[in-house]
Amino acid sequence: MAEEKFEDILYEKADGIAWITINRPEKYNGFRTKTIEEMTFAVKDADKDPKIRVIVITGAGNKAFCSGADVDEFAKEIFPNPPKARIYLEKFIGLRDAITGAGKPVIAAVNGYCIAGGHEIHLWCDITIASENAKIGQGGVRVGSAPIFGGSQLFAKNVGEKRARYQMYTAEPYTAKEAEQMGLVNKVVPLEKLRETVVEVARKIIANSPQSIRFVKAWTNFTSQLERVTYELAKETLIHVWYTDEAREGVKAFLEKRKPEWDKYKLV
Repeated sequence: MAEEKFEDILYEKADGIAWITINRPEKYNGFRTKTIEEMTFAVKDADKDPKIRVIVITGAGNKAFCSGADVDEFAKEIFPNPPKARIYLEKFIGLRDAITGAGKPVIAAVNGYCIAGGHEIHLWCDITIASENAKIGQGGVRVGSAPIFGGSQLFAKNVGEKRARYQMYTAEPYTAKEAEQMGLVNKVVPLEKLRETVVEVARKIIANSPQSIRFVKAWTNFTSQLERVTYELAKETLIHVWYTDEAREGVKAFLEKRKPEWDKYKLV
């Protein structure tokens, strides 16, 4: 996949840093299947490049880092088609594996909304620098989905079970300041200072031993990698969840900009 073939991301390398930018601002940088494929390719390419020491993932514009999955693709192609949903989720697991398995630190530069699958992507990253306008959390329960690709596994490790459960149950996102206070992000800076701050952090990392950092990341990831099996279980669970009438009502209501009528369906 050549750089000029990218449709959904921007990919650049400069001064030892690889920048992967989700370039779908009109969709609040929501990802579709192609986005996942291109991000995975870029992360793996940066990891193999000996000139790259730090990988950064961010979103185009100032409104969103990533708002999660592209609901249009979900409604038309993923929800009605379990075999396609399985392939889609396997690709998402592949992106997770590329980020956590990279021998180089991955920084999430969070600008604006970091919600649902976007929130899980930031949880997979080693470090998160957020802008002051960031809104961070899971939103799957609003549309009949569930945050089980890192949301439920990693969220509580970062902020504690009570805070994670509250956010995942209410779908009320945390502000950047709240996220910083509870340890969900490392730094909060003005939006116009985000890239500058990420570069400063990256340079501090680059000044250190790449071999040592590779070891530190591998050992710090140890318990998270033991949870890898839960992503396979999550894949099979979500395929069934998404194929229910309740989930379809959630997505339909979202697209129609109305409140879901959950009571129409028998709860399980």
